[in-house]
Amino acid sequence: MRHIKKILSKVDKEGKETTKEKIVKVAMKLFAEKGYSDTSVNTIVREAGVSKGAFFHYWKSKEDLLREMLDTYMSEVKQAYDALAGLNLSPKEKIRQIFRYVEQKHREHEDLPYMLVVFMRVIFTPGTPLREKYVSEFWKIIYEFIEKELGIKGMPKGSGIVLISALGAYSLFKLTPDLIKLPNPDDIADVIWDGIKSVANAEG
Repeated sequence: MRHIKKILSKVDKEGKETTKEKIVKVAMKLFAEKGYSDTSVNTIVREAGVSKGAFFHYWKSKEDLLREMLDTYMSEVKQAYDALAGLNLSPKEKIRQIFRYVEQKHREHEDLPYMLVVFMRVIFTPGTPLREKYVSEFWKIIYEFIEKELGIKGMPKGSGIVLISALGAYSLFKLTPDLIKLPNPDDIADVIWDGIKSVANAEG
């Protein structure tokens, strides 16, 4: 939680949003909605209501900003994995814990769904800067979780895609609450666990 707070909840002494925080929030939303390649620094600073000088005070480039976002998100993923690793829970309950964790984060930080969408765009869009670095790091964590914590051997890529796609879709729906009422996180997790098992059996 401390990692997301660091990038999403930093305030100045008067309790106001800092310039850096304003830029991050705007860029996060634009990257999620338009994509990294179709979002320019000019668009970011215009939407944030700040100068280009303010942007380059914090980052050397748009890619540096993306890197900071992705590093922050990866720290959060690792923290979630470490919290679950080795717990004496059934695989289904561990999946439930993941969705409860995500639900809690969404309540704490209304901008968090955008961060997950940005990350998914990077992971699944060839040619995006930094993609290769984070793809390998991210899938390593996911495969390790599936093998060690869920007991599914052989690094089943399909099972990993089921889990990540579900989390991505969950976050997208969080951004459009008026369009669909989501079921209880535990109910979603149970469906996902059944899907992971089915894919793993098919791959086996």
